[in-house]
Amino acid sequence: MKREGMEKVMYCYYCKADTIYKKYRQNNSYTESHCSVCEAKEWQNKVIYQEIKKWIEFNREKGLMELPDLK
Repeated sequence: MKREGMEKVMYCYYCKADTIYKKYRQNNSYTESHCSVCEAKEWQNKVIYQEIKKWIEFNREKGLMELPDLK
């Protein structure tokens, strides 16, 4: 069974660093992309990003605090 892989660099909100996300192909289907350090799935990372983005927008609208832009 041959495993072909694809890699991309993304910011992992679990590791708090830029890491390589790997996706492997097996029997004509791809496994879910995951962090090479902590094994967090890409979809989990995207959910965290969306929640952080919503809270930053909410806090800016309410004028609660100055927040930096997301990566």
